[in-house]
Amino acid sequence: MVAEGIVAVRAGRLDEAVALLARVDYELHELRDPVHGDFLVVRETAAYKRCWGTYYLRAGSYRDVVVEVPHPRHDRYTPDFGVEALHRCEASVLLVAGTHRYANGRPREGWEPPSDMARNPRSLFQAVHERLSTASTDVLQYHGFVEDGYPDVVLSNGSARPHERLHRVAKRMRAAGVRAEVFDGRNWPSVGATKNPQARYTRRIGGRFYHMEHQPEVRDDVTLRTAMVEAVAAELG
Repeated sequence: MVAEGIVAVRAGRLDEAVALLARVDYELHELRDPVHGDFLVVRETAAYKRCWGTYYLRAGSYRDVVVEVPHPRHDRYTPDFGVEALHRCEASVLLVAGTHRYANGRPREGWEPPSDMARNPRSLFQAVHERLSTASTDVLQYHGFVEDGYPDVVLSNGSARPHERLHRVAKRMRAAGVRAEVFDGRNWPSVGATKNPQARYTRRIGGRFYHMEHQPEVRDDVTLRTAMVEAVAAELG
């Protein structure tokens, strides 16, 4: 119901959207920003009732870019990445998950916690992703990780066949002073995003997925965070 409401918001059918959202205790708000433009915000009426996430849709003209933050309460400063990318790339929408990735426990053999939006293929987060993504969409998904011996940033599209833009973004990031590499199926496997349902869907329909993992040294530095977003924005044009 929320996903259908968000589609109605995007189509400009606001009365219909409000009615759909109200059925599951979601609501629509206007956010006026004289600097970055106005937004329509879809959020729960009561905090922490379902924790299905909050969705920011650009009210004016936008580019076919979707920004996603699947682990806002776990991956420090990824919401900051998301907001900056939303503005800098003039993206159509920002998806922010509503729960800690391990709210239902940590993963174990044969089981992934449904609270992890980057693992759950049946979430509202996934449903919104599917409804707002097309073959022409660039999907920017921001993550954080801690791994000794790994680069500062690892980029992936969730497969062993990364698209060429990932390599160009990595080159721009390296020019900004960080070590950025691209997952190719062999190197940096723990952050390859091979189980990510948003990545799988995007590849399946022919879109471009940018799974971006940042070490703490990058996430904790506001100048580097901005530089990483700028690298992506410059590549998107």
